Amino acid sequence: MKYIISESRLHEFMSSYLDNYQASKHLGFILISQPIDEDNWTDLMEYDYSDGRLWINKDFLKNFSDIFALGSEYAKNFITNWFENKFAVKASFTES
Repeated sequence: MKYIISESRLHEFMSSYLDNYQASKHLGFILISQPIDEDNWTDLMEYDYSDGRLWINKDFLKNFSDIFALGSEYAKNFITNWFENKFAVKASFTES
């Protein structure tokens, strides 16, 4: 069965997906992490206030791209825009 989803609806799904991750602020950084097990976490994104750098975990970016059938640059730009809007910051550059 095929479904046609509008671009705006797809953006809602992608934003909702990203909103499910836990964010925390630590000494000049915003971290978005995911639990690996009871005691360990892996960082998915990190924003550095000192230089405006947004780092996105390569595996997370690939999984996000695959889930929503996006090119990696489109996914990176979407995540960057989502992050800037969610946390009211400006990313000077994005790396993964």
